Amino acid sequence: IIAAAVSVVFAVVEDANRREAQRQRARVDAVIENQVHMRKLRLENLIETGMLQPILDVTLPRDTLNWAFTQLGNRFLEFDGAYLVAADGRVLAGIEGRQPADQSAYDALHDYRPDLPRIGHSAEVKQEDNFLVHKDGETRAFIVAGLHRGASAPAAEEQSYIIGYRRVTQAVLNEFSLRYGIPG
Repeated sequence: IIAAAVSVVFAVVEDANRREAQRQRARVDAVIENQVHMRKLRLENLIETGMLQPILDVTLPRDTLNWAFTQLGNRFLEFDGAYLVAADGRVLAGIEGRQPADQSAYDALHDYRPDLPRIGHSAEVKQEDNFLVHKDGETRAFIVAGLHRGASAPAAEEQSYIIGYRRVTQAVLNEFSLRYGIPG
């Protein structure tokens, strides 16, 4: 009888722990989604006010465009990685960890999200999107935003996008824990 009672207690505790872990993950996901939404709003504001278009003119020389994008990314976007990408998947400018990044670094993001613009693949890319990707024990928060909006927007094949992501690391989770009162 004691063994059965102990088994029941263990089962109840295990179930309670599992449910609490699920609630904790839901709380963390909500905070991350909030952070992604705030970055998206900041990016949309820069796009809507027209501040990005002159700085990120895709007709500029590649070095100039990379420099401008790096300055912008370091100052406003707060991403671990961000890319200015043509609709055909060509990287026009990119940064990873505050350093310039190239096509191969961007292409590695397709492991997380295969429907991002990609060379040689036509994809229906939303004008704006944000999402969390959980893969191999890692979580990344992504934002996709078309650089041109409204009547001035070019045809879909001429559109360019800013694609940014932030890794959800233990340091980020600790920051959320302090800021939003989520128990660690």
